[in-house]
Amino acid sequence: MNTIRQGGIMTRQYKYKINVNISGKTFENEAKVICYYSNEKTSFLDYVMINNQEVIISGTRKSKINSDNILETQKNTQYKALIKVLIYLYFKYGSFSIENIEVISNSTETKSVPVSSQLFARELPSEYEHISTSGLFRELEISDIVMNSLMHIVLSMQSENGSEFENLWKCFNILIRERNQQSREANEHKRLVYIKEDIIQNLDLYPKVLEYASRVTFDDIDRLWIAQMITNNINTSKNAEKRVRDLVDSFEDERVLKVLINKIECKKQCFKNSIEDYRNEIRLKIREHKKNDVDIVRLVVLKYAYFLRNKFFHAERWPAYFLITNDNLRELIKISEPLKYICIDLINQYSNYFY
Repeated sequence: MNTIRQGGIMTRQYKYKINVNISGKTFENEAKVICYYSNEKTSFLDYVMINNQEVIISGTRKSKINSDNILETQKNTQYKALIKVLIYLYFKYGSFSIENIEVISNSTETKSVPVSSQLFARELPSEYEHISTSGLFRELEISDIVMNSLMHIVLSMQSENGSEFENLWKCFNILIRERNQQSREANEHKRLVYIKEDIIQNLDLYPKVLEYASRVTFDDIDRLWIAQMITNNINTSKNAEKRVRDLVDSFEDERVLKVLINKIECKKQCFKNSIEDYRNEIRLKIREHKKNDVDIVRLVVLKYAYFLRNKFFHAERWPAYFLITNDNLRELIKISEPLKYICIDLINQYSNYFY
């Protein structure tokens, strides 16, 4: 388990301070430290004081601080400290507004920084109330991963432009990519295989998405565009029948099988013999009445959401939120729910030292 280690005394003569004034919420008095740089021997820290409706972030740097754009460069360490603290407060206390951000650099230079949007003024949805944000104050790598993922969670709540699914998928992608070196080097499809294996082996680490899966009904799955997904993923090549069989045979959940037995109609021309012969095999499995919530997660999130992601991110479908709410947008909103829950599970894992 990695921990933040404070460095020894070094010459870092240039000081800075960020004062943030808040309205709409009063905070408890709290002190935090945020790692902004680390090496094998030590970590260098910024300091946070939270008091009523004021947040003060302070620290030092060895190079002179450019007060003109101190918070306007995305990789700027002061910018990251500000974002981490505000995200922490939002998920702990709920909505608030930022009245003013003032930066004092090099001890004398003062600048007021305008806020482009009040991202934290939106009421925090109840499902996020118990998300763990302690990862924001862990070692630098974990802290940055949790910050990046939670930024996309916050953006997903700004649903006026229909971007919930897009931001949730980006959050999910960050979390499955950064799990370990193997995941970083893999492509997106392979990462989904890794996360499937992890869910099967560690059911207790995925309570939110599995609780969602337990509530899913046959009708919920049947209304999805599963036939379109099968048609898209399996072409008419000579091994198409095998690929259909491999897909269906990988599931045992009764709800899933009852849907797939009908949806594979779109590939009936790929079967050498009658597709009804294969359906009889599926019916035998259905009679076992098995319930496997991991199967729901695999189908709905790891396969179907990935299918939608490819269609919309690659612009194979028209924009889902142009002028009028259409069926494309409704489908993305529907699948945003399980995507949200698996993101919460993964963020909690990062925050609670499972990585």
